[in-house]
Amino acid sequence: TDVDNDALTYQILVSLNPDVSSPLTNETGISNTYYIQPSELDFATYYWRVRANDSDNYGTWSDIWNFTLVPSVSIKLTQNSINFGTMAQFEVNDTTNNQPAPFKLENDGNTEANVSVNSSSLWVSASAQLNTSYYQFKADNSEANSFNWLNSQTTWANMSDISKSIINTLNHTDSNDLAEIDIRVEVASDEPPLSKSASLIFEAGES
Repeated sequence: TDVDNDALTYQILVSLNPDVSSPLTNETGISNTYYIQPSELDFATYYWRVRANDSDNYGTWSDIWNFTLVPSVSIKLTQNSINFGTMAQFEVNDTTNNQPAPFKLENDGNTEANVSVNSSSLWVSASAQLNTSYYQFKADNSEANSFNWLNSQTTWANMSDISKSIINTLNHTDSNDLAEIDIRVEVASDEPPLSKSASLIFEAGES
């Protein structure tokens, strides 16, 4: 507050140096008592201080404070199940036409992420176990440029109980942080007519 009740604005310095020298940010005329950094900062420790101006003079600088930005990997499934319904022997179906809809994966963290997948067995038939073409996966875009297409698994690959890389560098910005995981299934000629299900595990790590 100001003893003359003058309106106050603020100046803020943000620096990588503990003494706030060579500031990355030197913003004046801030009318709010909070500040939103206009550009994304790298993961590091930053030091900052602030002072007020009552339109006549600046006050003294505040103490120097600091904050640290660290990468946080977090993904969530916005579409977390697939139901292929009743299928006959020899029948093939996949999620590329959204019937049924594929898995949808969102990067909720603050850094790009690599994603892998593994699964339990789906079929009973000995000829249609994991690591065969009877149960496959691939990545697809849900939003343009949401991940590194060339280094991701964008063609059909056989599902395994060992984690396999599927998405490389999934973006974390809200405008393009979604990806689709397509599933393809084929019923073997000797698959018995029982209800089938499998559990998939998606794992993410910092790119």
